[in-house]
Amino acid sequence: MTIQQYKATLKSLKADLAKLEPQEAELTDSLLQLRKRKAELEAAIRSFARLCGERLPAVSKDPTGLAAEMGLTDAVRAVLKGVFPERLTPLEIRARLISAGYSRQHTNLMASIHTTLRRLENSGEINPDKKGKKTAYQWNAAIDELMKPVIEAFGDE
Repeated sequence: MTIQQYKATLKSLKADLAKLEPQEAELTDSLLQLRKRKAELEAAIRSFARLCGERLPAVSKDPTGLAAEMGLTDAVRAVLKGVFPERLTPLEIRARLISAGYSRQHTNLMASIHTTLRRLENSGEINPDKKGKKTAYQWNAAIDELMKPVIEAFGDE
């Protein structure tokens, strides 16, 4: 092949990639919306199961691998939203992150979780509650209602 042929092939490959990127973004958005709705349904099922005296269903794993791509703050938010109205300790949050496939490299994951929880508490997104000698955290559902107009105005994520 000549250099001109290499350049033509490179140009063609770049064009093919450029065509795929919007499709990937659209699929990722759809998948995130699906996962959000799934988490909402799972939370509702857990709430109604508790009210009916039924055993709580297990939290589903993350077969998509998206949890592995999520930042820690978003992952902690997702865990707490997903179990609302339950309260979780930092150790329980870590266990759920790991079981959902969260695998970011953290020198000290627990320290990072505590820092994230402190920030979320300071911003009013979560409510702390003593669970024995330990503090457990619960998602502040009022945040979702307060943010609804902003989300609607600017689009969901």
